[in-house]
Amino acid sequence: MRSRHIRVNFYLNKNECNKLQSLCKETGLTKSMLFRYMINGCVPKQMPPADYTKLLKEFNAIGRNLDQLLVVARTQKYINTPELMKALKEIDFLKNELVSAFNPSEE
Repeated sequence: MRSRHIRVNFYLNKNECNKLQSLCKETGLTKSMLFRYMINGCVPKQMPPADYTKLLKEFNAIGRNLDQLLVVARTQKYINTPELMKALKEIDFLKNELVSAFNPSEE
């Protein structure tokens, strides 16, 4: 069921319509989503590149692998745990930077 029950209709000229369509294409948002973002004071960012999700999955996989190594390191005292912790924190930082660079502003 719809959470929005109020319908709004308005007219645009050719230039405004072209600009709206190009904004939708750049951001990957529908027209209604784009308007809701703008009404709420958010400025949508451009859609991330096609490799964004692949890169994000790789970061997550690397982080999981490092985390598994940390578990083994703690139990067997075999690996330099502080170095692995440092690498895991760097991966988390890079992943967060990647996510914040391409997610639409929700402030």
